[in-house]
Amino acid sequence: MIEQAATPKVSFVVTNYNGRRNLERCMPFILAAAEYRGLADEVIVVDDCSTDGSVEFLAEAFPTVRVIALTERSSFLGAANEGFRQARNRYVALLSNDMAPERDFLGRLLGHFERSEVFVAHASLVSPSGRVESERSVGRFLFGNLKMLNTASRDRGLARLLLSSERVSRYSLFSGACGVFDRDKFLALGGLDPIYLPFYWEDADLCYRAWRRGWKTVSEPGCRVVHFHEELGTIRNNFDREYVRTVERRNRFLFLWSNIDSPAHLAAHAAYLAVNLAFSVFCGRFSFYRSFFGSVRRLPQVLERRRRRAEARLSDREIFAQVLGERPADSLTLAPTAAMAARRSVA
Repeated sequence: MIEQAATPKVSFVVTNYNGRRNLERCMPFILAAAEYRGLADEVIVVDDCSTDGSVEFLAEAFPTVRVIALTERSSFLGAANEGFRQARNRYVALLSNDMAPERDFLGRLLGHFERSEVFVAHASLVSPSGRVESERSVGRFLFGNLKMLNTASRDRGLARLLLSSERVSRYSLFSGACGVFDRDKFLALGGLDPIYLPFYWEDADLCYRAWRRGWKTVSEPGCRVVHFHEELGTIRNNFDREYVRTVERRNRFLFLWSNIDSPAHLAAHAAYLAVNLAFSVFCGRFSFYRSFFGSVRRLPQVLERRRRRAEARLSDREIFAQVLGERPADSLTLAPTAAMAARRSVA
């Protein structure tokens, strides 16, 4: 068993931006998890040009932590990429600064890497009160758009209809930052793609590229990480809500345009765009246009990524069936009618 190895072989990488308060609360838990059973011998905090004294605080309060202070703002994905490049171990535990892992976090996740095809194993996120926020994330291509759903919400809303037990894949989308990665595979994929700056969908894109190569992304339900999202979340506390929504939608488009080859799925998405672009004019929701034209401006980057994409072992159809749990009949009902789209809020 990997978790019984005598030599530590894990590096922690923690991303931070103006998170001194987060670090003060969460770093003791991270260090305790790193020291447990001697599985980790390196804790790295990559600071993304903080102005709140985070770097000075770490030097004083946690001198054993290795701090990499970036000189230019790079967001979560840039900070994570730099951490992976500089980590010295084969396995890297990636955490955001608002996450406090359980002490046996590493031992529970490392066992999955006995299978050589595993790319990432991730934990469940729970709130400080113990409510499960995120468990297993899966995707559903619905009405020309990709929706990310979580099994923690399987009894509510759309998830209740689409996440029946027989359709939940054994795969799980790594979403956010609470998992252990095979560093070699991460670097082979080129890490998180900067086309998604400043945030959102970079993790889904990374998983999709891993799936194309036949690598697995798995969850460990018994492993939990406390997430202080409401109180300490970096995006929530540093960016306007409407801006966040616009960026999230734009990056969802970029994800689809960068990764999907299936003619049926692309046709359904084109219909979704046409209907929603027209509908947005009548309901005055111009944020959809901001998202759309924001993604169009990055279209040259999308085309470049498609040209240099590595050879795939799995097709879109295989990924949607095997990984995301889509039934063959689902692909026949993807394109929305105008009436159906008009009844839905613009996503």
